[in-house]
Amino acid sequence: MSLHPVRSTAGALNIHDEESERSSRLQDEIRQLIRTSGINAISFAKFMESALYHPVNGYYTSATQVLGREGDFTTAPELGGVFGHFLSAKIARIFNSSLIPARIYEFGAGSGKLCVQVLSELYRLGCEIEDYVIFEISPRLKQIQQQFVAKQSPEISTKVHWSEFSADKGMQGVVIANEVIDAMPVELIRFVEGRVHQGYVTELGDTFQLEFRTNLEEEFEQTSNQFDWPTFEGIYTSEIHCRAEAWLEKVGDCFEVGSMLISDYGFPQHEYYHSDRNQGTLMCHRRHHSLQDPLEFIGCQDITAHVNFSSLARIAETVGLEVNGFTTLAGFIVDTGLESLDLASLQASEQMSFTQQLNTLTSPSEMGELFKVMELSKNIKPDRLGFETFDHMHRL
Repeated sequence: MSLHPVRSTAGALNIHDEESERSSRLQDEIRQLIRTSGINAISFAKFMESALYHPVNGYYTSATQVLGREGDFTTAPELGGVFGHFLSAKIARIFNSSLIPARIYEFGAGSGKLCVQVLSELYRLGCEIEDYVIFEISPRLKQIQQQFVAKQSPEISTKVHWSEFSADKGMQGVVIANEVIDAMPVELIRFVEGRVHQGYVTELGDTFQLEFRTNLEEEFEQTSNQFDWPTFEGIYTSEIHCRAEAWLEKVGDCFEVGSMLISDYGFPQHEYYHSDRNQGTLMCHRRHHSLQDPLEFIGCQDITAHVNFSSLARIAETVGLEVNGFTTLAGFIVDTGLESLDLASLQASEQMSFTQQLNTLTSPSEMGELFKVMELSKNIKPDRLGFETFDHMHRL
């Protein structure tokens, strides 16, 4: 998600009546969870899950527009086709260099634009895809994807179908997870004089408040114990990614052969938990404004946290996945080959668009450094395209 400076919320968020009513219903649901919890509180991850994914009133399940210029944030595919171009070059190389089914699985396909960009580019490259499976938990986004894909050519639209993800073994091909993990619920962790506290959401009158307690839920404690935590001075707040780790473990366990391409905002662990990053990475987005309070505008704003790529690498190894590459988005693009963009064949307006996209995708002040790309492979000979020039695996 493109990052923007925090601005005043007055008059900028444009929350309409239907959203306010939906938010009110969602808050009532969260109050009920708190009151029936037995401890008058729910973990922050459970709150975040309700705020984003409640089946009826959650942000991703009910918001009419979350992506793009008219939505709340912009992902790399929403900028245009450049990101899809380079990702497709990598996917084509994987299929051409290994005897695996030409099948693609995408988790959380957003508006469906990356799916179309990848299939269009692979078709242009002469790489025939058997099947493109989308796993999407948001009914609203699934509908948007289906409408967008249906407008494409038969060479594209007939390849795509939607499915519920199950833990059955048998996945073979390439998995795409672009800006998916940063939207998975996280637990908040706080160190006070070296002691670990877990973040909980409780009621405070008609609103909610965040509390940190020393009673730790089992999943939280197990994940926290995996880390060799540094000694933090004063109060240090951050996140741990129990749900992301559980997701990768589940996917990796049923993945038999091929590669997983994970792209997202994030850091290796020693940078994620740097002493200077003492407020963590949690951020909210609404109408391209960056906000800092997840307990406001519940169900009407996105809530996200950066990815700890070191923890993903650790989990990957437990399910037989090999870390084949890790680098910045800029490094991935340069290594994949800027010369593959034939700008000379484009019209002036298209050249300008591609140049603007490249600047956003490679600039250190935009997505170039904060956004990372990781490849995990299983039972194939890895191909290093995308990771040879700027290999950051040593930072994991």
